[in-house]
Amino acid sequence: MEGTEGVGESEVVEEAAAATSCDSWIQRTFDHVLSTSGLRLSLQTDQPVTVLALERYLAEIPSLSTPSSATVSSSHAHLAPLPTYCYDVTIADGVYQEKCLLAPELNRLVHKNVLCCGLCVEITQCSYNYNEKKLCDGFLCIEQLKIMGDVGTPLGQKEYKAKPRVPLKGGKKHYLPLWNNEDPYGDIWVEKKLSQDVCVDESKLTSLSHLEMSWKTKLSFPPMLVKVLYKGRLRYYGKPDTKLDVPYQAYFEVADDSDASAEFSSEPLEHTEISLNVRDPPARIQIIPESKVKKEWKLPEIKYRFITRSELPNLPNDHAYDVIGLVKYVGRTERTRKRDHGEDFWIHRWVHAVDGTSEEPFILELFATSQPDIFEQIHPMTYLVCTQMRVIRESVESGSRTTYLTTSNESQMFITGWHKGQPYTKETKVKSFIQWIKTQKEAYHMEKTAIGGYYPFPPVPNTFSKYCKNSKVESVLTTISEMEKEIESLHYREHKRIAIQGIISAIRYVSCGSTSQDASGVKPMQINKEPLFQSSVSKNNHVKEKRKTYQQSRETSSVQRSPPSVQEQEYIVTRRVLVKRKSETVG
Repeated sequence: MEGTEGVGESEVVEEAAAATSCDSWIQRTFDHVLSTSGLRLSLQTDQPVTVLALERYLAEIPSLSTPSSATVSSSHAHLAPLPTYCYDVTIADGVYQEKCLLAPELNRLVHKNVLCCGLCVEITQCSYNYNEKKLCDGFLCIEQLKIMGDVGTPLGQKEYKAKPRVPLKGGKKHYLPLWNNEDPYGDIWVEKKLSQDVCVDESKLTSLSHLEMSWKTKLSFPPMLVKVLYKGRLRYYGKPDTKLDVPYQAYFEVADDSDASAEFSSEPLEHTEISLNVRDPPARIQIIPESKVKKEWKLPEIKYRFITRSELPNLPNDHAYDVIGLVKYVGRTERTRKRDHGEDFWIHRWVHAVDGTSEEPFILELFATSQPDIFEQIHPMTYLVCTQMRVIRESVESGSRTTYLTTSNESQMFITGWHKGQPYTKETKVKSFIQWIKTQKEAYHMEKTAIGGYYPFPPVPNTFSKYCKNSKVESVLTTISEMEKEIESLHYREHKRIAIQGIISAIRYVSCGSTSQDASGVKPMQINKEPLFQSSVSKNNHVKEKRKTYQQSRETSSVQRSPPSVQEQEYIVTRRVLVKRKSETVG
């Protein structure tokens, strides 16, 4: 026993010695910054650290010095201040990892996706900020950094100072997804296992039809047994002064055996709806597993309205339908601002899908539906089901009409791997699609698939007068001097159309193969009176910077690495993909 104890003590001593001798940049930086009088430190070391995570959350009070609020015109001064966001950056030095605050002046690096996970960075200036709501608690704030390059998939280490999974600054209790507000993000959204021990006392239930007749005369109601028919995307209503821990609204349309339906929401809306309180008192919800649902409850089936591509031209505008198809084209994800100068965006992508009933595909405008695991995995040759899609029909100058479908608030998407057990698999048109798929040759369809590129749809009119038909020319036109500012203000994958007028004085040709490179080394081709039959292309015009320095104290005039949305807007640039279709069928 004595010998065993001696070995244990030796191991403890060795571990302590290893911890003492470890070269941790994070540990040294904490020691140095806390020893300075101003709690600010300029670093001369060239030891890089790895970015493990970037997390976004709502700032407590919008800063007047930020570009989003400083550029708002006086005509919008009466509106509520636009929300701004903070970013926490988790870094690792090979020994420890630590969550730090990114200085607001460096937020533009995240906006343009210049600073992202997997990068190796060198922090040249930082400060220590105390958490005013907690005793003896603080964090590092990154104020200056250099981007060194990509290190691939980063590996996590032990935390130097353990911190809860909440934002560093302010009193927020949750993080937001990096690029929009509609998707769930973080551990609070992890699905819990349903309890199989569900007891329903049928003698105490009330029906929706009875509730409709008595709700004005009662303050409390017995429980209801309903079935969810439609589910809406998450609605985020967080504001700087919002005190709720998780300011989201969930929306459901439900029905029971009384042939009545209702809309459930976690917050009251303008229409007659059933509001489920978050508190005072909180509503109680029990989710009944499918295996525990009894037939004698006579809960209604979900009613689908599947259509084929051949039926689409004859359908009324702005009506909702369900579609199924084989994906042939998937456009890149694009972001559109919800409000001018704001930091909130809608996310959408264009998709083509065929069902064998027409030579033309379904053209689908898919916005994020709070299903990130599905939205991000849509690819050619997958079987796609979209529910509650609205028909959009726009007239064009030739007299024909452009028809496509776009998501509604209740839309849901399903791809290969998610179809099993879904109620729509029993629908006649879904079964017909499955039979058609079985007769198709995979190689034939794979040759006609494409992914990525810029998809300009609906098409722009060919005359400027029709382009600004419903707007004043002054509000549509952008001057040449303003165009550079417009481009520089674009965020990662932001999509924005601008109109300029001028005289073409030079043309520069950029090949599709070099769209990801900097074409600044190519000399513009001057326009002569005689026709031009040739153009020259630089074979090697790629300019690469090994290091980029970003300082908190000054704003750089441009970002060296342009976001993909700027690089790829020449035309539709697609690449063929060879995707093996999964063996699972819709049924």
